[in-house]
Amino acid sequence: GMLNNMMGEMKSSTNCDSLIDGAKRFDMSSVRQLVAMYESDQNGSKDPSRAFFWARYGAEYKDAECSYKAGNAYFNGFGVNKNLKNAWKFFEQSYRIGGYTNAWEAMDAIKSMVLPIPTTENYIQALRNAPEYNSKTEELISNLIKAQQGDTYASMLAGNYYLDGDG
Repeated sequence: GMLNNMMGEMKSSTNCDSLIDGAKRFDMSSVRQLVAMYESDQNGSKDPSRAFFWARYGAEYKDAECSYKAGNAYFNGFGVNKNLKNAWKFFEQSYRIGGYTNAWEAMDAIKSMVLPIPTTENYIQALRNAPEYNSKTEELISNLIKAQQGDTYASMLAGNYYLDGDG
């Protein structure tokens, strides 16, 4: 048991060293493996700040998967302070380079979180008087009113209304 454990640990640390060597030679496959290793808990290797470090490193060299993971770290505050602006930047890069649909969905989520929504009485009145007024408009108005009272979910629904081009 004990000896096998030590051998296992030695093997995983030499594997780690060879991955780091590869990463330093800009081998993106090594970089992605390092990120995965530090993200997961195999052999107690979980280390969010190291996972972020290598994801960010890969992202600097325009790797789509690393860009996505760097965005995700910023989005969730894994291994780095939460920062939606940086999350957006890396998600956008990931989508541009690799066409990652989950990066696109994440950008959508950020938009609905930060989109400023007009909630003034005059605006609601204008919506009610609009020629294209329909049940969707009524739904929007009720969400805007709830958003005004601090309902964040209603605010997100209202944001999606505009994002989907229904407004």
